[in-house]
Amino acid sequence: MYYVATSLQYRIMLSTAPSSSSLADSGSHVFAANEVRDVESAESLPGWDLHYLQVTSGTLAGSFRAVNLGGMQIVEESYAGVTLNEFGRAPSDTYMFSVVQWEGNDGRINAVPWKQGGLYMTRSDRDLDAVMPPGKNITIAVNQRLLKEHVAVTQHLDLENWLSHRSILRTDTLLGYRIGTLATEVAAASFSSHMDDRLRTAARESVLEALADVVACNVTASRPSFREMSRPVIVKRAREFVHHHIHEPLQVIDLCRHLGVSRTALQAVFEDALGMNPSAYVRLLRLNGARSSLLHPSDGMQIKDVVQQWGFWHLSRFSADYKRLYGELPSHTLQRVSQQSSSGSAPN
Repeated sequence: MYYVATSLQYRIMLSTAPSSSSLADSGSHVFAANEVRDVESAESLPGWDLHYLQVTSGTLAGSFRAVNLGGMQIVEESYAGVTLNEFGRAPSDTYMFSVVQWEGNDGRINAVPWKQGGLYMTRSDRDLDAVMPPGKNITIAVNQRLLKEHVAVTQHLDLENWLSHRSILRTDTLLGYRIGTLATEVAAASFSSHMDDRLRTAARESVLEALADVVACNVTASRPSFREMSRPVIVKRAREFVHHHIHEPLQVIDLCRHLGVSRTALQAVFEDALGMNPSAYVRLLRLNGARSSLLHPSDGMQIKDVVQQWGFWHLSRFSADYKRLYGELPSHTLQRVSQQSSSGSAPN
């Protein structure tokens, strides 16, 4: 999986060094990033393939923490200042349950409006593509076998093909609040004190019980329409095409030709899925890529090198768009990073 985004700088605290990336591990691994200032990919979380793109102007501030309970991982993300486009997949062979607490505007998940308290359920073999306003996102990734066994015993239900052809978004805010509160309490307990195997198992089982209740209400949920299923696929294919041609001056007609869709259809898909037109999204991909280059410059790098590298043909327009998105001129970013590198401090 690729990413075209800026640098995510974590201050990582590992209470226990992870021995494996599998969620089936019995050890309890705790991760935390107290300060997130620029977006990239959450590579510090074992097994995750999530990437981020800043899509609104402002300065990003945020943090995340995660705990692995053996077969289950709980992740809390809090971001402020900007709206992010998050895309990718959950750890392999898992079901993912995610609830959001926005500070203001509603977001989107795979082209469907995602409102405050909405609970989203999917499998790790399905792509995620979310627009996330400032706020908090609580996610539980649980090993499929673990949840299947629990539901089979407690609910007498077979989850063999559950969510294989669909994802589900529930707008029951009370349900979302229940899951989010429980996950937060378990994560807080994991960080505040040492939990032995017995306590970890008890905490995991309490979450499994809540998830089993949710599953029982949604095993027979109706499938989304073909249009709802196809929009995320079109966006994904468009993003991949842009990535492979990111240094070329792509036009919307190039995307239409590659995807075999009309300009009107392409525009509608992007508006539904991401709330912006294709041209604006391509420009954001380039701007995020340019910022990544400026935050990690090669020796002797100049602004003109970045402009050429990321396919910008108008220097002053690039500078204006960059400043509008990140609050500083590209030359100031390069100068600041160079000064911090000389002093031995990390860029921010």
